[in-house]
Amino acid sequence: MLERFRVTPDEVFGLLAIASQNSNRTLRDTAAELVRTGEVPLPPSRTGRG
Repeated sequence: MLERFRVTPDEVFGLLAIASQNSNRTLRDTAAELVRTGEVPLPPSRTGRG
């Protein structure tokens, strides 16, 4: 992420923390998925608003 998005280590941690909270997963699991897939896991989209 540092190279791809040109962000600092602190910014990467913040992004992973947000992704972790939004997906209701531990930061460790979120980071492991990033390493495994190369993508930051996003929570499922919500449909049927209202």
